[in-house]
Amino acid sequence: MKFLITILLGLSTSIIYGQQTVVVKDTLGLDSLIMTYYDNEQLFYQTPYYNGKQNGQSLQYHRNGQLCEVTEWIDGIIKDGYDEFYNDQGKIQERGYYKNGKLSGTWEV
Repeated sequence: MKFLITILLGLSTSIIYGQQTVVVKDTLGLDSLIMTYYDNEQLFYQTPYYNGKQNGQSLQYHRNGQLCEVTEWIDGIIKDGYDEFYNDQGKIQERGYYKNGKLSGTWEV
């Protein structure tokens, strides 16, 4: 099984503006997990792709490792519900509601 996984997954990296991006994807290029790191090697952002579209949870972090944002995706569209941004102490800083993949109403600050 370990051998099979190695064959199916490819790994590529690039460094842009002091951040490193790692892309783990299948050999067809439709399913992948994109991870971007701060220059201190702390995870900055990760998002999964299935069938070539964002699907699942995208996570963004502050430089100190605290969660900054969680966004739910379904077939490349933001899932209906609240999207929240947290400050670097873990407290909600902003909050907005998405409907049909678009911001509905105003952001709460």
